[in-house]
Amino acid sequence: MENIKSGFIKPNKEIIFLEYYELEAWCKSEIQKYIMENGKKMQDRLERFERFSEDYSYFKPYLDFVIFEMKYIQLNPFFMKDAFGSSDGEHYFVQTNCGNHYYDVLGNGAFYFNKASDKNYHIQKDSIIENGMIDVKGNTIELFSNGDIDLNAWGHPGLSCMILNQYCSFSKTLCEDLQEYIIENHSNIYTMYLMERLGFTQVTKRRSHSFICLHSHLFTPEQVRVAYLIKEYYGNDIIPFGQKEDSKPKQLIKEIWGDVYENR
Repeated sequence: MENIKSGFIKPNKEIIFLEYYELEAWCKSEIQKYIMENGKKMQDRLERFERFSEDYSYFKPYLDFVIFEMKYIQLNPFFMKDAFGSSDGEHYFVQTNCGNHYYDVLGNGAFYFNKASDKNYHIQKDSIIENGMIDVKGNTIELFSNGDIDLNAWGHPGLSCMILNQYCSFSKTLCEDLQEYIIENHSNIYTMYLMERLGFTQVTKRRSHSFICLHSHLFTPEQVRVAYLIKEYYGNDIIPFGQKEDSKPKQLIKEIWGDVYENR
């Protein structure tokens, strides 16, 4: 299996190659250097980072700050070889030029999503949402339009890429597992990975059929509670999936959230 590295192109054109799971720690260090390198601007830069970080409690702000504020270009996001992730200050754009099967999930050419902040995706606990994902802790991450850009344009696959970009930036185990999953699967890869390997529940509201996909072996009481709140409000069908139990997803989930299955 080819090890596809990530990394960054700096504004000065310097190229830094990194393992995907090294991104978060590297970004944190790079931000510290950015703040400290100019004594006259140190306070202004520190305040700039603090303001940016105010709306990040679910995800950490380091990766987004480097991309959105420092204007670094990310190499090979989501293990897409020869792809580039960059920002116009508000939106994260991915340019691709390859037709491998896993690109087809989002379409060849370009796609986008927004900053991974609490506000942009209405990330909160026990929320009634129309479209989005519920994690194993009962937090909802919502798809919606903010009036400027339609965050539903790439639907659950785009949302899933945003989430995985954050998790892959610090988890070696997840990176290795996701790369294997990409090779073995050919349809709706990123969303299905979140559901099958990290226990996420998908919420979808459509005119013809609204549904909630709940993993039969990975669900938690917190997820079930939120799923039934949404069902009562919107009338979604709850659809169980997952035919066999596998220990690996629970290991991945424990690495990110701790032992959420301790009392089951």
